[in-house]
Amino acid sequence: MLPKSRRIPRKLFATISFEGAPLRTPLFNLRYSRGRRSPSRAAVVVSVRVARRAAERNRIRRRLTAALESYLPQLQPGFFLVFYPTAEARRAKFSLIRQAVGGALAHIGAFPLSQ
Repeated sequence: MLPKSRRIPRKLFATISFEGAPLRTPLFNLRYSRGRRSPSRAAVVVSVRVARRAAERNRIRRRLTAALESYLPQLQPGFFLVFYPTAEARRAKFSLIRQAVGGALAHIGAFPLSQ
């Protein structure tokens, strides 16, 4: 689970998920926006369409969150990220999920330029 300081508050969630810029990958869709200079925050939303059983949705959410947590210390401040996993994420290996998350974060410029 993401630390509370890194979770998106409910009042910003709707704004980011509807007005944020989209990025699509085979494993997830990402909505993101730049905010103020506060720590970057994230959320993972798994739809019933992706997995019917709650246990499957929770597993997908935990795996995506674990992949994201490994990159949190490296993120530039001010990013708001909402991940929507696809059905492909259910069958993907963790290493592939982690690689996809890192690639998406690099694509949107969430890492400092020195990396």
